[in-house]
Amino acid sequence: MTRRAFVLLGSATLLALAGCAKDNIGKTVLVRGTVTVGEQTLPFGTIVFVPDGAGGNNSRHEPRGKIEAGKYTLFIRPGREGATPGRYKVAIFSNPDPALNNPYAEPTLAIPLRYANAGASQLTVDITEEERSYDFHLTSDE
Repeated sequence: MTRRAFVLLGSATLLALAGCAKDNIGKTVLVRGTVTVGEQTLPFGTIVFVPDGAGGNNSRHEPRGKIEAGKYTLFIRPGREGATPGRYKVAIFSNPDPALNNPYAEPTLAIPLRYANAGASQLTVDITEEERSYDFHLTSDE
């Protein structure tokens, strides 16, 4: 192998490795907030931001976070906080802890089921390039 071919092969390998290290997510913004139901904070759950393609957000990433004592922080992937700027539809899930309930009782939901569907929840946000809080005030009626 000539020296030139060796250098080109080495350069190509380094470029390939550098491309693998990049996550291609782009700029993210820290997103935190609170979730309440009526006058009370939602004790636990999950919140998911689904990119709204009709609103111009064509991201492939769905930032999500765990709700604890009404507070959440979004993660675009494990270990990386935030979300890319754009319009999102929002889904919120929260089911009662089965350990607290009678196993023979009918299952109940902590919040109405419509909030678990980003298309039906009617919850939307426009994330800007500035860090800020996005709070959601849910109603407990269907």
